Amino acid sequence: MSAVLDCGGEFNGTNRILNIPIGILSTSGDIASGKIIDITVVVDGNDKFFDMDLLFFPYNVTLESKPTDPFELSFDTMKDCNGRIQILSNDFYNIGKCSVANLFNLNMTFRFKELCLIAVYQGDKKTVLGKNSIIINMGYELGSCS
Repeated sequence: MSAVLDCGGEFNGTNRILNIPIGILSTSGDIASGKIIDITVVVDGNDKFFDMDLLFFPYNVTLESKPTDPFELSFDTMKDCNGRIQILSNDFYNIGKCSVANLFNLNMTFRFKELCLIAVYQGDKKTVLGKNSIIINMGYELGSCS
């Protein structure tokens, strides 16, 4: 599965929203569990190295803020967070005219029929990103649960 982050603008400091929540997976029937195995993050432009958190929820979360604003969710919503995958600035390398990070053997499990993604910028320096300039590709497996 792939997700294009609709971010755009200047990101400066930690806990900045990179995208509006994206529904990335919806299953039906008996399939109600799975795991994210690997992630590839591709950013348009060289030296776009920054820390980011990928947060996963079992439903489409509503944010009161927009990209580049501080990330804030209530405890009641955050307690439903199914998982967090952290991408660090040193995971990125310049390849061609892009910055690319890969994480393998993640095996982050989930057990529900929907998966929503929120990406949070955690950089310590100013970064300017173009709209739709980050693509996240995820490898996953689905299974059955009773």
